Amino acid sequence: MSRLQKLMQVLLVLVIMLATALPLGAAFRPSPRTAQIQPLLAQMAAEAPDELVRVIVQKNGAADEAEQLVTGLGGSLLVDLPLINAFAAELPGSQVMALEGEDAVKWVSLDAPVVSTQASQSAVFTTWAAEASKTTPDANLLSKDFKNDPIPAGHTLWFNSFIKVDKVEFPASTVFFEDVTITFSANGETYRLPVPDGQVTISSAAALATTIFDEANGRWFSIAPDDYENKEVFLTGLAYQVPESLPGGIKDVTWSGHFTSDSTLVEGEWRWSAAVYSTFSSDYNALGIKPLKDDKANPYLNNDPVGTPENFKSFLVSGGTGDGGDKYVGDFTTGEDTFFRFQQGEAMVDAVGPDDIYGFGSRVVGGFAGLHAEVTPGFEIDQVEFVVKAYAPAEFNHDVKLTIISPSGTKTKNLKHEAFESHIGAANAGIIYIDVTDAWDWDWSHFDADLEILIDQSGLDPDEMVYYDAVGLRVSSVASVTPAAPSAPVLPPADDDDDDEDLVDASQLLNAYNAAVRATDVWNEGPAHLQGQGVTVAVVDSGIGRVKDLGNRVYHDINFNKDYHDSKDRYGHGTFVASIIGGDGKHSKGEYMGIAPEAMFLNLRVTSDEGMGYESDIVSALQWLYENKDDYNVRVVNLSLNSSVAQDYNDSPLCAAVEMLWFSGVVVVVSAGNNGTAELYPPANDPYVITVGATDDFDTVSISDDVVASFSAYGVTEAGVSKPDLVAPGTDLITYLPKNGKLTVGKEHPNKKIDNNYFQMSGTSMAAPIVTGAVALLLQDEPGLTPDQVKYRLMDTARTDWAGYDSAMAGAGYLDIYAAVHGTSTQAANQGAIPHQLLAKMALIAFWASQNGDESIDWENVDWSSVNWNSVNWNSVNWNSVNWNSVNWNSVNWNSVNWNSVNWNSVNWNSVNWNSVNWNSVNWNSVNWNSVNWNSDHWGD
Repeated sequence: MSRLQKLMQVLLVLVIMLATALPLGAAFRPSPRTAQIQPLLAQMAAEAPDELVRVIVQKNGAADEAEQLVTGLGGSLLVDLPLINAFAAELPGSQVMALEGEDAVKWVSLDAPVVSTQASQSAVFTTWAAEASKTTPDANLLSKDFKNDPIPAGHTLWFNSFIKVDKVEFPASTVFFEDVTITFSANGETYRLPVPDGQVTISSAAALATTIFDEANGRWFSIAPDDYENKEVFLTGLAYQVPESLPGGIKDVTWSGHFTSDSTLVEGEWRWSAAVYSTFSSDYNALGIKPLKDDKANPYLNNDPVGTPENFKSFLVSGGTGDGGDKYVGDFTTGEDTFFRFQQGEAMVDAVGPDDIYGFGSRVVGGFAGLHAEVTPGFEIDQVEFVVKAYAPAEFNHDVKLTIISPSGTKTKNLKHEAFESHIGAANAGIIYIDVTDAWDWDWSHFDADLEILIDQSGLDPDEMVYYDAVGLRVSSVASVTPAAPSAPVLPPADDDDDDEDLVDASQLLNAYNAAVRATDVWNEGPAHLQGQGVTVAVVDSGIGRVKDLGNRVYHDINFNKDYHDSKDRYGHGTFVASIIGGDGKHSKGEYMGIAPEAMFLNLRVTSDEGMGYESDIVSALQWLYENKDDYNVRVVNLSLNSSVAQDYNDSPLCAAVEMLWFSGVVVVVSAGNNGTAELYPPANDPYVITVGATDDFDTVSISDDVVASFSAYGVTEAGVSKPDLVAPGTDLITYLPKNGKLTVGKEHPNKKIDNNYFQMSGTSMAAPIVTGAVALLLQDEPGLTPDQVKYRLMDTARTDWAGYDSAMAGAGYLDIYAAVHGTSTQAANQGAIPHQLLAKMALIAFWASQNGDESIDWENVDWSSVNWNSVNWNSVNWNSVNWNSVNWNSVNWNSVNWNSVNWNSVNWNSVNWNSVNWNSVNWNSVNWNSVNWNSDHWGD
């Protein structure tokens, strides 16, 4: 390297330094400056000086001088936001302007509400049981020594069971046997056979016993006269034609199922048996099943056992546990008492919580699961309480046993009968709490592994009854002085081998949007079957409910809104958004599906049960996502929300946060807003993110008649960038939203209810998740694409061949997922975009420090002590997405830069294009050449 080149290297640094007239090598102190106060905030403070106002303070330095200023003015600190070198606080309006002119303060803005809300310093939520527990005992009968001859292929096994019903209540009592399964081993394999449900009624109105099979519902019905109480009555049966020879017969036969009854007093004992027939009918009503053993009231006047297929007795080959003979179904197993569950127990399983529909029972036991915590970062569990909404019809004298089951073990407490004294009668139903904090040393991990609740009422008298609306746990947490390290993430399951089971049947779809954006054209294409497999989508919203169409693909829940709430998503908006992104349509049998039906989800809850939250809640969520995205393989984040206050993106904390995620490799998709005007609110006005507008597809697959929705916002940002970037359907979309009448969005918009499980919404909030789903499909297909490349591909392949296309309101055009997936461009969007001024300042240091050179300059005499760069993981930032030529460096306050953080040895000066430097712009007279340590440089070749 020549002496001249070495000199040029030093001079390049001087050019950058002299642009702000800083004497090289001299220690500098920040000069007095005027802190900027958002005009709207200044106006609010002047009009309401006595009111408390929430603000976000962006700092000039790393020290806590700004925080000390705020607390000294009578304010309180709410949350630290190191991602953007800021914090949220609350202080009197009269003190806001006191921050004007303070050197430690860069910018103060309103902590703008997404919708106004009230925050607290604790977080309380109730998680309600969403499914029946695995610990609920089933009725099981096992025969370890099932004796029968070898079974030839084509022969039929007839499995049969009966029950003795006792203590019935007349005029009728019914027992239900449900979720029945038979398992056995044969030829070294395990067989699992689903058995039809059974229903037995003992009725005073019945003169003759009957057994019929309901083909439509797959259920056996038996009715017997009232004098057959405590006598054998056919319960259920299954005919199984063996597909291949079983030379060793079958072994280890086990029945399992659960019993319920419409009577509070009924008891029962049941047994089963089996036999082999050479010929049998697939029509169960043609078998001639004998409902009773005795002759009385029985249409079959013989002594054959109950359950005998009278019309096929001549085809009997062998009995079950006996030798056949005249016992045409073989010997029955030893009887076992039935174990009854709560009647209408499904009413007690509801992730959303109480709905005034009750399960009930007397001497019953029931287990409940699906209890999941929403972890609040920086908070630790303070209290855990068992909670039920319940009542008793009358006073009773025995306690209910309550068992909490976790990987740590079990803990049983008594739900005292005295707790029901103020809840006698349905009109007095209410919430009952029992503190179970002392069960374990609770931490968030207890909720990661099948936490369950078992309610045991076996100690009650038959006439003692309890009615339950919902069962759950209330969890209170407080800010931790030393927060525990987060538990290891629950990673999504590995994708199975590609096979026909991965194929999606789109023939039943009722929504048009899937086909309008051509997602249906890629779902089953090629060996990959693009449905979002392996891609994690973060949804920043009101939460995500544990609904059937999302299954176990929502594998972690993080909470950033500290208002009390009693469900995963009591508002409903976040669940709706997630269903558009990736609902698999299982509940509707394929009628309503999302765009990426196999994508995984990370639930980041930022709004309350009323859909309200602050901008700082969202920034906190994005900060957590920035720090943890790699652990969860998050590739795209959806923000179907906007600030309620317009703000230049260069000043917006929210825009700074989304840009940080964008530069670190996460695609950010945001809604354009629903004001229908040329005014954009953060983060929709950020030049980097993908801003999505909405169309009205008129519920037709063809987009030729589509128009931009009248409510869809648009405009030109402060950076001169037109928004939205593209559009997608967002009018009258329908998706799965169970129990929507109980959700806030359902109560506020009852006219949008399709039925109890399906709901209709419109907005750019609905269009954005369609694009988010498209990003998931594209990244599954090409995981190496950067956010800029993804944005370019989607815009480059968007369609403009539709009647309502208007570039000012629709950007690049209509989303076309098929074209995007089949596109080949690797060009990058955002060329010429100017980063947020806060990030521009932060970026220069990282840009130089990321180089790999071995040259050095002595900066030891320079005093830099301001920005806390430790909050940013610069290695994850893709600086290639920033067009540095477009950066307005005059907007950067270099006085706040800590140059000691720059490792000049790492700078690769060979990568610098010296011809691009305008040396005439350098004020050489201002250079303190004495401060340059020329001896440290090697001027040899």
